Amino acid sequence: MEVMVPLGAYYQGHSSLSKAEIEIATNLTNGRWLAAYSNYEHEMIAEKDGGLPPEKVEALIAGLLPTLTTPGRQVVYEVTSALVAPRVYPWASIDVQ
Repeated sequence: MEVMVPLGAYYQGHSSLSKAEIEIATNLTNGRWLAAYSNYEHEMIAEKDGGLPPEKVEALIAGLLPTLTTPGRQVVYEVTSALVAPRVYPWASIDVQ
C-alpha cells in the first residue's frame, strides 16, 4: 500500500489515461490480488466516474475479457493483464550449486 496509494494519486492528476482506463487497470490488479476492499471501492468508482457498465467491471475483477469500446481501453487491458499475470520460473525448481 505504501507504493500503490501514491501511484494511484499520481495517475488521478498527472496521467494521460482516461478515468475509465485507470479503472480498468485498477480493477484488473485488484481482482488478481484478491483485494476485497479495493475491489469494493473501485467497482463503484469504475461504474460512477469511469462510465463502465457493471457487467464489464465484474468481468475485469473476475479476470475475464470484456468487450472494450476503444483501442486505448483495449491496450490498457492487455498491458495490465500481462503485468499482473502469474509468472512461472522454470529454473526455480533447479538446484543450482
